Amino acid sequence: MLHFFRKLGETKPAKVMLVVLAMSFGAWGVGEYLTNQLGNEALSVDGEGVSVGQAQRAYDQSLKRVQQMLGGQPVPPALLAQMNIGPSVVNDLVHRLVLRHTARDLALIPATAQLRDEISAIPNFHQNGVFNLSRYQQSLASNGMSTSEFEHEMGKDLSVRLLSELVATPSPTAAAVRPLSALVHSTLTLNVLAIGPASLPTPPAITDNDLEQFYKANPSLGTIAEKRSFNVLVLDSAELAKSLTVTDEQVEKDYNLHKAEYALPEQRRVRHVLVNSEVVAKRMAGEIKNLKDLEKAAREHTLDPGSKSSGGDLGLIAKKDVVATFGDVAFGLKVGEISAPVKSPFGWHIIGVESIEPPHQQPLSAVKDKIADALRRQLADQTMVDLANQIADAVAAGDTLDKIAGQKGLKLQRYSLIEPGAEHPDSNIMAVAFKTGEGDVSEPINLPRNGLAYVQVTKVQAASQRPLAQIKDNVLKAAKQAQQQAGLLNAAQNVLTAARKPGSGGLEQVARNLNVHNATMSSLTMGPANPAPDWLKDKRGDVLSLPVNGVLDVPLQVGDEMRLVQVTGRQLADPTQEEANNTANAYTQQLQAQTETMLIDYLTRQSRVKLNKQRLDGVFGTTPNTVEQ
Repeated sequence: MLHFFRKLGETKPAKVMLVVLAMSFGAWGVGEYLTNQLGNEALSVDGEGVSVGQAQRAYDQSLKRVQQMLGGQPVPPALLAQMNIGPSVVNDLVHRLVLRHTARDLALIPATAQLRDEISAIPNFHQNGVFNLSRYQQSLASNGMSTSEFEHEMGKDLSVRLLSELVATPSPTAAAVRPLSALVHSTLTLNVLAIGPASLPTPPAITDNDLEQFYKANPSLGTIAEKRSFNVLVLDSAELAKSLTVTDEQVEKDYNLHKAEYALPEQRRVRHVLVNSEVVAKRMAGEIKNLKDLEKAAREHTLDPGSKSSGGDLGLIAKKDVVATFGDVAFGLKVGEISAPVKSPFGWHIIGVESIEPPHQQPLSAVKDKIADALRRQLADQTMVDLANQIADAVAAGDTLDKIAGQKGLKLQRYSLIEPGAEHPDSNIMAVAFKTGEGDVSEPINLPRNGLAYVQVTKVQAASQRPLAQIKDNVLKAAKQAQQQAGLLNAAQNVLTAARKPGSGGLEQVARNLNVHNATMSSLTMGPANPAPDWLKDKRGDVLSLPVNGVLDVPLQVGDEMRLVQVTGRQLADPTQEEANNTANAYTQQLQAQTETMLIDYLTRQSRVKLNKQRLDGVFGTTPNTVEQ
């Protein structure tokens, strides 16, 4: 294991970007560089485009995070529409390009060492938790990308990080925010007045006319959702690859064309012990006479956790796999020879060579399966493109997906009278199915892993409204609940208005004066040792800013009651240095986020943003209003 000695350095946690930038780039991660694309541009910024595949994958990653929040359950389309994930993803993709262009125009170029550190932290390139150079090169090669191309793309996003550092907000001193910290960490005594249904007078009876008007105002109470029947034709590159055959002749031809790629340089099996000082290394070098001594010393003393248990064994390495100072010595030793202490960026080493494998060409038999898999993937991608073109021609000629599937030997998924909220493995397909006209075939929908889907709606059962007589009891129940809610809110607002007046005498006194009976009063303490209860957490900052006897300006609904909050006492804290520092950091982060948001908004307005609405609708059904279309 080369835990300490790959040229790209130790595995390090990825540096955390600032809040706004992290949100902007999280949906379009490093994995995107490794993915082949199908489809036209979904959007462009100043002439640089984002493919439909990129937009699809960004959307899928955002959707996956939402599903994780829901315990892994599919997200119902109705909830998906409310969350506006699609518009958020589009804005994030636009912002990413805008910031990349700005960093480029300012000639912000990341240092080579920084780029290497970032790449070494990417899990895709790890083996057994450690960066593996061969895995890195193979991952890129299998996706048709060179290391220079990949590092160029990575460098663009690291340039954006440099941009974020240029606009970083300076932190205030702890002394400057000490009074604020004293307030933030203060302890408050609160009175809470709860007004529930028992506090309300008997409501007037709801007449038939009232019920009709309520039903007209709330038609969703009796709506029968639209239902649709549709067929789905799916093209899956991975499934196609399994069904394709590659001949031995094709494999051999590809091997001969790319023979140089399968040539292995000289490799050596190396052991080492790593220590943190030259003095220790020199003392240890006097004690190590052979490889057996070196193995024993590594098990007992090495600082390399990746090779400690194996006695410093790094396995077979090529010279290019390790830092230059280490490689120059390791590849200059004879078998069994032990080096003098060697310094590298990681410390001091004593190195020994156990065996040497000279440069050699891997035979075809050793790489045959790997080549065959790569050829099948390439053939599957081309087959996908050919099939997509044939399907487009057939649809243009008026053929149904049913007919196309039969002619091409493809599987067709059939759905009968499905409601919009029904669960489906791919919510994008559901969204497109409920936007496509009856009898029409949708534009191709990009699926993960180079898949495509087509939807044809075969029947639309329009939404309808149940007569009030059929659901009268349910509507009456909803009307009573609304009546009660309005009464509670009105009572709470009356008490709140009166309590704000000077000399009001507090919430309980005001409630009595207004004949709000059966309201309950309680007291609670809120501070560092007594966190705000769940129902008050969102308003904690507002409560902290109130003066003594001040009343929170909105009633809070908790279950079937309204709660009013009044500050009756405050004990200021004497913040520690750490608490003052934490307060300064918190406000700095908030200001930084606001600064970056304003910067991104300004830069976006200065850019030429074009959205391909038809393509975007095929991905997630909507486009945002915050960028030019």
